[in-house]
Amino acid sequence: LAFRLQAQREFESRLKSLGIRRQPASRDYLVCKISALHTGDSTIAYTTAVEFWGIRSTNVHTLLWENAALGAAASDDFSAARLAGECADNFSDEWSRWNPAS
Repeated sequence: LAFRLQAQREFESRLKSLGIRRQPASRDYLVCKISALHTGDSTIAYTTAVEFWGIRSTNVHTLLWENAALGAAASDDFSAARLAGECADNFSDEWSRWNPAS
């Protein structure tokens, strides 16, 4: 849990550097979801998924959008900062794709 929390905080920090800030009263939330598996040969296979959730206080939370990617890294190169950066880059790329600068 500590690894995922560290990655989420780093993801949010990287989004801030891109000019994306979460409003404290917002009912929507971006999450950098990480799943990983150590393959046994000092390689870690992983997925990162940026999820956009609609948070509801009186109903079921709703997954509004998701963008996932696969990756692999040497054990000594696998870190929360690396994966958070991948999530931030994936979100930025997807945002730019759908919201081109005018």
